[in-house]
Amino acid sequence: MSLEICEVNDPEKLKLKNSILFKGRFKLILEPSAECKFTRISEDIYSKQQKVYFPLFENMIFTKTSSDDRLQSQRLVFKGNLIQDDEIEMIKSLIKENIEKENARYKEYKKELEKEISEIVNSLGSEISNQKDFLDKEFLTKHQYNEHIKTLLSAYLDIIRLKLDKDVNLKSEDRNLIIKFYENMIEGIGKNNITN
Repeated sequence: MSLEICEVNDPEKLKLKNSILFKGRFKLILEPSAECKFTRISEDIYSKQQKVYFPLFENMIFTKTSSDDRLQSQRLVFKGNLIQDDEIEMIKSLIKENIEKENARYKEYKKELEKEISEIVNSLGSEISNQKDFLDKEFLTKHQYNEHIKTLLSAYLDIIRLKLDKDVNLKSEDRNLIIKFYENMIEGIGKNNITN
């Protein structure tokens, strides 16, 4: 079947109980309000059952006994067993490999996002060129030109902010840095293009 990793933000919402019948076996209850993230890291490591590994419990492996489709009011229940050091090392190795793959995918994703935003900024450059042409041909006064540029800068900054705010794949710290970078860039574009 597969192996999933479960990371829990609030470990106090996990209850681990020793089995009263079997040594080295456990029951784990995950409260419905627990904030957790399941990540599938292998499809073929466990052939007969889907296993779940909680990094919090380094030497245990778990099997879900309750349904995946839990309602808000339902707890997730797992049965667990102790595992050997070599199995722990294998799982840690898979986790590390998965993190490296995720980091590479995320880096690639950010590059693609950067290209899309660069295209938006290039469009802004084209719009400003059009306004300069209108100014040169005296279709606009300097005041009108400046007002148009300010409107364009504000509108394009809003477009970039909206795009980044709606992006669920982007980490919040990256979102803040990217927004700040483009705010500064657009402010610089404004200083270079608004005439006195």
